[in-house]
Amino acid sequence: MNIKLLVAIKQAGKRQGEVASEAGMSDSKLSLIVNERREASPDERRELARVLRTSQKALGFGAAA
Repeated sequence: MNIKLLVAIKQAGKRQGEVASEAGMSDSKLSLIVNERREASPDERRELARVLRTSQKALGFGAAA
């Protein structure tokens, strides 16, 4: 599980579905990313960082691609 991403979602005061919608992805896709069953694409990492107003690295994605 990507704890850093999950914590960032909670700290933003948003539900996972809200973040997914704002990032332009389905709830199920974000769930797969959070549960590390699917790797986020560079665009998805960028959008999640934008929506959560943080860096990709802070979300547990490592260096920006």
